[in-house]
Amino acid sequence: LGMIAFSLSALWAIASPIFSVPDENAHATKAIAQAHGQVIGYEVDGIRHIVVDLPPGFEYPPSIVCYAFMPEVPANCASALGDSGGTPWFNTWVGSYNPVYYALVGLPSLVLDGNDAVYGMRLVSALVNSLLIGLAGYAAMRHRHRSWAPLGALVVTSPMIVYFSGAVNPQGFEIAGAFLLWWAGIRLAEQWRETGRPQGSTVLWVSVVLGALAVSNARATGPLWTLVILFLVVIVTGWRSSWNALLTRHSAPWLAAIAAPALFSVGWTLWGGSLSNQAEVSDAPLVNASPLVGAWYMMRETPNWIQQASGFFGWLDTPLPAALYLLFYAVVAIPVVTALASVSRNELARLGAVVLVAFALPIAIQAISVSQTGIIWQGRYGIFLYLGVVVVASWQLSRHD
Repeated sequence: LGMIAFSLSALWAIASPIFSVPDENAHATKAIAQAHGQVIGYEVDGIRHIVVDLPPGFEYPPSIVCYAFMPEVPANCASALGDSGGTPWFNTWVGSYNPVYYALVGLPSLVLDGNDAVYGMRLVSALVNSLLIGLAGYAAMRHRHRSWAPLGALVVTSPMIVYFSGAVNPQGFEIAGAFLLWWAGIRLAEQWRETGRPQGSTVLWVSVVLGALAVSNARATGPLWTLVILFLVVIVTGWRSSWNALLTRHSAPWLAAIAAPALFSVGWTLWGGSLSNQAEVSDAPLVNASPLVGAWYMMRETPNWIQQASGFFGWLDTPLPAALYLLFYAVVAIPVVTALASVSRNELARLGAVVLVAFALPIAIQAISVSQTGIIWQGRYGIFLYLGVVVVASWQLSRHD
């Protein structure tokens, strides 16, 4: 599975024009500056976002994103990173973000420059994400209950996921880590429930730790997402067995290893100032709106979030053909609808809880913050939850075969 994911992600990495992925210019310049010693940039009067310095060979020409939001404009209008006339700095809106992802993907910028460095950074991102996905595939297939696991694992090679996996954007890191956390967490709890012993679970514990590290440090909300996934894993696999497993001495160091990166992420967010500031009315819809208005907006836009999560490329300006959406939805629906129709009442309630959280949590989170941030949600932000629905449905079906 990891090789499949890397091949598809690498193809997207090579084929996509430079900075054609949402916010890739901000993430790439942050990674370049960090690799050259500037972990957080600095504020400049009159410039809204944090400024980072770019080394020679990385001068930023504004025309490099001349086609953003305009799908009819060909990408050959763009200048290259490092072209003359570019500025040796960039005001990136992710300048104070958690440094973990950028420490990994920024390495190629130490030996390459310009567009070549960005392609190298994309390939490193694809490699890191594919390693996490490969571990998830191993976890999915390592148990005798695995008849539906291939379908529940291959969903991670959907267009939008491999697109972000092969880009300089921590979204792919978050998705790959969440997918690993879902599968490894479920298999670990399943093994404890069936055997009651810690033997043979080291690989699964390591996978859970790596998944939690990726999810916790991809974005400021990462620690919350990690808790949500682990909570739902406990729900679907059974409270009692999972709780008993967590109370053993064997589990203590692993739980500490899960908590450490999450605590680092929380500390970085509080110290680094990457929490959202008060947005201006022109920044996003519904700035200063009430939570009720924000929740209603999010509910009405749910079909759009699902479409974006399935495949919406460029700077949210290039959708898939309608026939491909239908094909993708049909494939995803197979395990979910089959599980809804065939599992026990108890399992149905647990799957229903995952579905409910997948659709209700984005509404709640955005409603709480809408007054400060406006509506900034995008469908890709919920992929880690949508994946959980397919994983849980596939796992439940496998247990019945």
